[in-house]
Amino acid sequence: MASSTPDTGKVFQNENVRIEGNIIRCQENFIQISNISQVWTGQLPKKPLPWLWIIALCAAGAVALWQSPDRFGNPQPVPVLLGLALLIAGIGLGLWTANSNQDLFGLHIEMSSGGTYSFVSSSTFFIQEAFETISEIVRTGKTTENILMNFGSGTIVNQSQNVSA
Repeated sequence: MASSTPDTGKVFQNENVRIEGNIIRCQENFIQISNISQVWTGQLPKKPLPWLWIIALCAAGAVALWQSPDRFGNPQPVPVLLGLALLIAGIGLGLWTANSNQDLFGLHIEMSSGGTYSFVSSSTFFIQEAFETISEIVRTGKTTENILMNFGSGTIVNQSQNVSA
């Protein structure tokens, strides 16, 4: 499944990538090899913490708790529960974002247009193999290949060699 972030472009985790002629295809995305400006491997940029949402949720929770006592000083259950829920949501959002910032290593393809496609696999060895394969195709301009890369299982199959005449 592909996700998109403003810092990284499209990120594909454990997907199948097919190279057919001058096109790299993954899901419904097509990358023209002649438009690739750079191929590299490395960590994905981390997602920034949504500080505005965290502060807003925690502040709303604090206000709800502060407003909870009635005119006699007795706490009302609805504002207390709402305040606690908002505080928990704010803290939970921060923890969830921090935990989703795991270190992901991937193959990154930068386009002449400025877009970036990142392909992530659990195997750094496979990422290096995929990098060498795609780099060779980009460097030589050899577009007669028909290659299937499975980033989930870590396999590369040259299907142009399997076709019998």
